Amino acid sequence: MAQLESAAGRWARDGVPVDVILHALHEGSRMAHELVATRSGIVSVAQCVDIGARTVELLDLMTTTVTMAYLREYRAAAGQSPDPIRALTVAMMNGRATAAMARECGVTIADRYHIVALSLNFPAAAFGGTVDRRAASRQVVQRIRSELAAEGGKDVISSLSLGGGTILIPGTTLPVDRLKSLVEAVADAAEAVVTAVHLEVPVDAIAEHSQTLHHMVDLADRLQRALSAKAETRLYRFDQLAAEYQLTRPGAVRDSLARRLDPLMAHPVLLETLTVYLLNDQNRQHAARRMYIHPNTIDHRLKRIAVITGLDPARADGQWALRAALIARTFPPRSESSTVDEEN
Repeated sequence: MAQLESAAGRWARDGVPVDVILHALHEGSRMAHELVATRSGIVSVAQCVDIGARTVELLDLMTTTVTMAYLREYRAAAGQSPDPIRALTVAMMNGRATAAMARECGVTIADRYHIVALSLNFPAAAFGGTVDRRAASRQVVQRIRSELAAEGGKDVISSLSLGGGTILIPGTTLPVDRLKSLVEAVADAAEAVVTAVHLEVPVDAIAEHSQTLHHMVDLADRLQRALSAKAETRLYRFDQLAAEYQLTRPGAVRDSLARRLDPLMAHPVLLETLTVYLLNDQNRQHAARRMYIHPNTIDHRLKRIAVITGLDPARADGQWALRAALIARTFPPRSESSTVDEEN
């Protein structure tokens, strides 16, 4: 049924009339009934009635699934009705979900969930100036939801927009090792690069962790830009970003770490060299190839960085301190961030 629902959503978006699909379902059911009836060795009227009842039951399920998928697509395209799935997801993130809201969406609230917080990063030319962003957002969300239904079934719920959002997956629906393929399917459906962070928690702990996971997604995106890393779809575990998350929490510690790089601000080439060197696991050969310079030049610059900052990037303690400083500096100090917030 999840595959049928996903397909019906694509047919609706492609403009296939719903009556054509419903007629195909009825014709297919009639042919299937005839095939089963002629090959089943029926010896009683009761058996014939049972086969007919099963056929009607399946037809009812398929017809309902297709009809509801078409209705959701039509409503989303017209922007006519509130989104109950989004409302339920937001309510669960805020700890205010009710059984009535779940019944309206046709889902069952599970005991545990994988929270997947994600951002969608589109190519620069993805949306031209003439594109209706609201319409584009609806189309992207519907494509993603179709993939989620196909991968995890109807109990996978989400709150999504062009910027990203939250996906809640019952713990028994998908094992952890399939979350990566689900995120990749979301990236393909959205035609975007996805950055995602996940954590499995009891249902009553969703509200406690949702905001933290989104902070981690923002952190991962900032680090990718600050370190000039290649943009690629990636799923992080909560613990993979825990240290970086703590380093970027507002306060005197973060500001003190960030200030360690102040002496390099007047030497952009040295700052770039340090960034590339740390990004390439402190491998001078790889860093040199990335910057199209000789490895000896890397060594010379690293020595200058040690003299200027007092932290030697060739030593383990210096590497840790400089990397922490780079991470902390991806977020502006408090005096700067307040100005940025006002401008935003």
